[in-house]
Amino acid sequence: MATVRTNDAERFLAQRRPDVFVYLVHGTDSGLIRERARRAAHVSVDDPADPFQIVRLDGDEATRDPGRIADEARGIGLFGGRRAIWIEVGQRAIIPAIEPLIEDPPSDCTLVLEAGNLKKGAPLRALVERLPNGASVECYPDDERALGALIDEEARQAGLSVESGARKALIDLLGADRLATRAELSKLMLYARGERVVTEDHVAAIVADASAPATDDAIDGAFLGRAEAVEEPARRAFADGVDPGVLIGSALRHAAILHRIRLDIEAGRPRPEATAAHGRGVHFKRQRRLEDQVGRWRADALARAIETLAEALPRIRREHRLADMIAVRALWQTAKIADRR
Repeated sequence: MATVRTNDAERFLAQRRPDVFVYLVHGTDSGLIRERARRAAHVSVDDPADPFQIVRLDGDEATRDPGRIADEARGIGLFGGRRAIWIEVGQRAIIPAIEPLIEDPPSDCTLVLEAGNLKKGAPLRALVERLPNGASVECYPDDERALGALIDEEARQAGLSVESGARKALIDLLGADRLATRAELSKLMLYARGERVVTEDHVAAIVADASAPATDDAIDGAFLGRAEAVEEPARRAFADGVDPGVLIGSALRHAAILHRIRLDIEAGRPRPEATAAHGRGVHFKRQRRLEDQVGRWRADALARAIETLAEALPRIRREHRLADMIAVRALWQTAKIADRR
């Protein structure tokens, strides 16, 4: 079929698509991947509330039993209806387990593959993108337009409106991870309940903690190539209640800003102009550090840093006891990439 770009995915997943048998949902925003995989599964069945119509499988577990996925896909639900097999792709190669279904797909079942960050040409991504009944759905961090739509959606559901200053502040603070963004917006709307308008004061009181000074110091240490400057502020941030996933999500958003700046510069745009265009969301107190980081990095190195940080997010969610150390190590690795530039 084709690749569904991240900005087109909401529209694409809004309705059932009988011509799609395999959805591959992938990218760097693990929260958005989970949200869109759920949406793909729900839109593919008759009743998403029926637990027999959506079957969740762990990819590593399923590939240890090669026939498991095919058996589930060809099974018949207890009360009939269409079915979806939602598989969280793990570390094992899943292609051999799904090839029999691709060659002879059941008429009343859809496969939803929830993966991580897959490069162009990765075997699973290449396979799905070649299929006439496959859809490769990209999930990358929300841009300003997508964040604005998300803010409007959450506010509308809460019966509130958002003033322009509050909207700008939210766009500056959020966006690296869809689940973290929704959690922060939900907390904000609950805090503002009983008032008609969400203001900058509400945002500062509830959401600004995600960009606390200790968090900024840890991220800046990593992107300045100073591994020794990462752990202490990161530990302070954790002690202040910052979730390790939020820290890495913020680092991922910062990496995306730097990447856009470097791409523009390497395409010939003047450095001050590129930095001003993409660095608007960075607090003015960090502008000097941002400029130093722009001079330190190249776009290809930033792409590697983005992959490193994106790979850390699902591990943080799976391994709660080790979450702090996984986050710190991801920032150390980022600092090492900066040193190797």
